[in-house]
Amino acid sequence: MIQQHIIDNIVETARIEDVIGEFVNLKRAGANLKALSPFSNEKTPSFVVSPAKQIFKCFSTDLAGNVVTFIMEHERMSFVESIKWLAEKYNIEIPEGEQTEEQIEQRKHEDSLYLVNDFANMFYKYQLRESDEGKNIGLNYFKERGYNQSTIDLFELGYSKQESTLYHSAHKRKYNTNTLFELGLVNNIGKDFFRGRIVFPIHSMAGKILGFGGRTMNGDKAKYINSIESKIYSKSNTLYGLHQSKKNIRIKDECILVEGYTDVISLFQNGIDNVVASSGTALTNGQIRLIKRHTNNVVILYDGDKAGIKAALKGLNLMLENDMNVKLCILPNGQDPDGYIKENGYDKTVKFINDNAKDFLLFKIDYLLKDVNDPIAKAEVTKDIISSISCIGDPVKRSIYVNEASKLLKIDEKTILEQIGVESEQVTPEQPKQIDVKPKIKANAKELGLLRVIMLFGDKIHDNGLKIAHYCVSECLDWFEYVDLQEVFSIIYEEVESGHCPSFDWYLKHSNEFVRDLSSSFIDMSIEYSENWENKLNYPLQTQKKVSENYSKDSDSVINNFKLDKTIYIQKVNQDRIRTSRKLEDQLKYLKIQLELNKVKEEITKKIGREGVLFV
Repeated sequence: MIQQHIIDNIVETARIEDVIGEFVNLKRAGANLKALSPFSNEKTPSFVVSPAKQIFKCFSTDLAGNVVTFIMEHERMSFVESIKWLAEKYNIEIPEGEQTEEQIEQRKHEDSLYLVNDFANMFYKYQLRESDEGKNIGLNYFKERGYNQSTIDLFELGYSKQESTLYHSAHKRKYNTNTLFELGLVNNIGKDFFRGRIVFPIHSMAGKILGFGGRTMNGDKAKYINSIESKIYSKSNTLYGLHQSKKNIRIKDECILVEGYTDVISLFQNGIDNVVASSGTALTNGQIRLIKRHTNNVVILYDGDKAGIKAALKGLNLMLENDMNVKLCILPNGQDPDGYIKENGYDKTVKFINDNAKDFLLFKIDYLLKDVNDPIAKAEVTKDIISSISCIGDPVKRSIYVNEASKLLKIDEKTILEQIGVESEQVTPEQPKQIDVKPKIKANAKELGLLRVIMLFGDKIHDNGLKIAHYCVSECLDWFEYVDLQEVFSIIYEEVESGHCPSFDWYLKHSNEFVRDLSSSFIDMSIEYSENWENKLNYPLQTQKKVSENYSKDSDSVINNFKLDKTIYIQKVNQDRIRTSRKLEDQLKYLKIQLELNKVKEEITKKIGREGVLFV
């Protein structure tokens, strides 16, 4: 676990405008910076960054937070991964903490694997661009396939010469040559594994080099080969092109799944930039979960031959088990996506996909039942179709498919449901790992109002001389046992009791994910006037206190609204006690409490009336 003071140092060092500026084109707008949202496909910029506050707000998606939040959302990283990403960017060392020697050695070992892969990647790129063999064979091949230089650079394509030199180059530059063997970059006599091949680096979602794929240029029987499995590369948990396509997959809320490297590159270059490849492997749960982090909608676009159709169907049930919405599109005349888009261009390819991508049920019925007349064979195909429906976990969605299948297959729904019951007994599908999806925060509005003030202005001084957090906690403590968000109030109470009234930034960096999400939801990028305008006009544009400076009145309002809400709640509970009590003495006791609560309620209501506008 990374210590809090290390996290604080990393976040304080990072400049949100520099980090976000790597991903979007920020433009000055008064005191803030604006850009088109990287989280949606908007046409008018609504994504705002405040360098002064070191926060961002995306009005098209309602996402907000600090620099860590942005990296988590944009790069689909965990909190710890985001902190490490920022630490690496700003060259901040994260102490090992309480890791065992074995864990420390493992991390160092993995770092060395990445380091050697990076060297190999640079080596292959250099061979492609600078060696005669690389230019004449590799570069010419890419040009013949229609790849432009920006595409070659984006996918970091390379070439490995027929004459093995990687081992000697690595040794000369003092790299650990044993690591070359471990990664499978060279064989046991030091010969380059990818010699005589164009090379496709395989990236992690964050852009690290995990391994390589190579296509032969000299007629080897194995047309394509891949890096061997290693501590950092697992083929079943990797998707080619995800690093380049992840943003567009999120924006378009759809992923095009193809088979090969060249399919991805050609589609991407020609405008279909939400595409990934399984790289010739049967689709796995790990790969599906990678897609699911960005979208639930997938179009499987495979070759039109029998092998392509078989491969398309192979991963279908796994996708349905993972609650994905799947369509299948098979290209005509045995063509692959690479060849089809080169021949037909972007518009015709997109039109073909839109016109021919079929829901899995329709696809299976059209393909599997086509020209099947034998009753026994038809029964087996029908069972196969029902087997796919049984993989759907959502009961509502499954019910709709049962209804549709009944109509299309002309089979009674009861029969389909009975077969689904048989399938469920025979197969226990692997439970998909839960993907972190941030739900909208639902809670009592008055509680959220109080928490908003405590989190945003807790370290500020109220007009009464107390810090806002201390004032709010001391005033509302008697009501805390009735709150819904007990965990959050407990965290705040412990801090205030220890004498610490945290700043807003403290909550944004908190190790508790719900606390981070909740604080982010309170971000309000109000209009901020640039001082330059006031200087030009020689006239003050801000004639009343900003919301961010009106925290004394704001805290008074939320405290009283919170108290009123809880008083009304306690009154309802007490009223139930009066109604259900059988003893007269208990009834009188609760009636007395009710009268006291009425007085409290009346007093609070008067305070709220004097304050005027109610803040929630």
